[in-house]
Amino acid sequence: MVSHMKACFGVAASVIALLVMTKVGSLSDQYGRKYFMVAVVLDIFLTRALKYYLLSRYDHLMFKWLVFSEALASITGVGISFFYAGVSLGPVSSSFLMEFTKKFRAARPQVIVADATINAVEPYEWDPLRLELVAFAVCSVLAIFMLPESRPEKSRRRSRSLSVISRTTVGAEDQKPLSLHTITSKVVGSITTYFSPLKLLWIPEEFKPVNYTDGRFYRERMAVILLTTCDCCLTCMSTGSGQVFMLYGILKFSWSAGTLGYVLSITFAAKAFTLIILAPFLNHFVYHKVFHFKVMKRQLDMLDFVNITVGLSVDALTLFWYPFINTTPVFLGVLGLSSFSALASPSLNSAIVKYYPDSQTGALFSAIYLVKNICNITVPVLMLTIYNYSITDWNNPGILFQIMAACLLMLVGFMFIVKRLLNLSGTSSAEVLTRTSSFSRSRSNSVAHSRSGSISSVNVTIPAAGASSDYFQSADSGSRADSEGSPQKLANPMSNTLKKNSSFSGNV
Repeated sequence: MVSHMKACFGVAASVIALLVMTKVGSLSDQYGRKYFMVAVVLDIFLTRALKYYLLSRYDHLMFKWLVFSEALASITGVGISFFYAGVSLGPVSSSFLMEFTKKFRAARPQVIVADATINAVEPYEWDPLRLELVAFAVCSVLAIFMLPESRPEKSRRRSRSLSVISRTTVGAEDQKPLSLHTITSKVVGSITTYFSPLKLLWIPEEFKPVNYTDGRFYRERMAVILLTTCDCCLTCMSTGSGQVFMLYGILKFSWSAGTLGYVLSITFAAKAFTLIILAPFLNHFVYHKVFHFKVMKRQLDMLDFVNITVGLSVDALTLFWYPFINTTPVFLGVLGLSSFSALASPSLNSAIVKYYPDSQTGALFSAIYLVKNICNITVPVLMLTIYNYSITDWNNPGILFQIMAACLLMLVGFMFIVKRLLNLSGTSSAEVLTRTSSFSRSRSNSVAHSRSGSISSVNVTIPAAGASSDYFQSADSGSRADSEGSPQKLANPMSNTLKKNSSFSGNV
């Protein structure tokens, strides 16, 4: 029942997040991160309160309402990546709190309930949930009144300008008369628009550096696709394995709630140590000073590559080892060793972002999380289904870990393909990139046309929504190098031409 309920939780949360995730990233680019962080914290607080009510108020499992509360928790569309240190403190503090309140309540007069059953929840067992509600209430206040906005106003204003351009283009299409063909086109267009952030994953043409050949740019695109595949697969397997770990420990080692708390604490404390202490040591001393790897800000570098491959490889080896462990202490030791896998996910995210301008960070993560939510609808459910079959039919509950290990080794292979595509080595260094855009080319063409004589119409090609912020800054300055490298004045020639023509008609 527990595995079935967790599978329903995963599907409900992923479907709801899938519906809203495509808009959250772009809207956070336009209006700032704070509004959405506040919405996330408030959403979690309200859904936790609803769960507490459903669990404490009724003496039977409110299955559908609990699934609804899990879906409601994802309505803000953001997958929260909790700090490992905080997660490691949660189970321990919960265990200590229950022990303390249990003794405190035992010292007070007890009320005997005639119809109490052996499975009744003791009063002290609700205290961690009550403390959680208080903690999220405090977090909500802090988020509303003290959390600063991290996205500059200039960047938000630029993103809103791009959104206005996009809506204007769509509005022109809405002026067409209604017909079956128009309605069908609108429905298909709506679906296409919903999944349009996915186009960012195939790096748009306007982000191509001028000094790149088509073959080199294609290899860069394939590298980003493979990096995104690794990131999404790792996230989905982590989501599914977290549920299986608890069920497997209860089945094989008879873990109690207290033991589960300590297992989670050790796991996340080890990962916190890896990210806070070990990762900086590796990056700044071992990779940089010992191996002399170069840091590259615009593409995957050897530091990223080593962190990702080491994390995936260690995770694969420890997963393959789990079915052969017969004692809890050894299992905990291997869990601690698996903390090296925490190096992979942050390095994957930072490597993918390098290929995009800062103005598209929110939209890029919308695209990535859209893929992750699509996978989260099926992958964790598939893992729980395999786990159920491994118990009921195959009598081998550890086989799922070995399947996961094989998948992670496949991702390691993908990373070596990426390394080959980018010709990456220990001596690789950052290239000087010369970038252009469809925006600058179209403006240059308009200027050239205006210089040839009087005009009756002006056609301005609007840049794609994925255009880099660097291009707009250069355009606002009044000059931009054209495709041959010669500077073109953008503002004055056009304005002079318009002054010479007292009237004109055209489409902007």
